[in-house]
Amino acid sequence: SARARRLGWRLAAACLALEVVMGVAAVREQRTRERVDTLNHEIAAVVAAPDARTVTGPVRPGGTGTVVASRSLGKAVIVMSGLPSLPSAKTYELWLMGPRPPRPAGTVRPPASGDPGPMLATGLGDATRIGLTVEPASGSPRPTTAPIFAVALS
Repeated sequence: SARARRLGWRLAAACLALEVVMGVAAVREQRTRERVDTLNHEIAAVVAAPDARTVTGPVRPGGTGTVVASRSLGKAVIVMSGLPSLPSAKTYELWLMGPRPPRPAGTVRPPASGDPGPMLATGLGDATRIGLTVEPASGSPRPTTAPIFAVALS
């Protein structure tokens, strides 16, 4: 009957739509996995670099930050722990600081529970310090607050 054919077409269309959604989700998951694998590889390279130097410092009002930097790779791995949560209108932002004006190195939003994972800053250049400030949720081209964390890169 015509009704059965219409139902069959709707079912086929629904199945096709589901396949498309599942395919897109699989591609996104694969890309995410590839990004995580790449990040993990880069982090391992920085930590294992012969010139890697580690420095830890306090975060005000609480927490600690550790930076492992490699000048030869021009990269640093930053691990923050105990960062207080922020309102949704704010985020933490990392900065490469030195003789030139501070350059943004990424934003950090702690998850609902636990600490953010390791972050990778690239393009160290002539930076002599890495810092962390509280900024608007979208980040900022220049720091708008004083650093709550700053360590010297040796």
